[in-house]
Amino acid sequence: MPAAVSSTTRPLVFGVIGAGGYGRIICDALLRGSRAADPVVRLVVAAEPEQERNAEQLAGLRAAGVTVVRSADEVL
Repeated sequence: MPAAVSSTTRPLVFGVIGAGGYGRIICDALLRGSRAADPVVRLVVAAEPEQERNAEQLAGLRAAGVTVVRSADEVL
């Protein structure tokens, strides 16, 4: 049986490559999880090469404290 997650557990840190399309859904889910009282996940970086096309989504990520970059190489 897995151990319960406690307040002493640090959140699992994520980076997402592709913040538009399905990536938007993943980013939104990770952000919701990071807003919990005792978060177990944290989105820290998102790579999106088509930043102009996804400007609204990326502005929301930036406002939430997520670093936005253009390439997967910058995430890794």
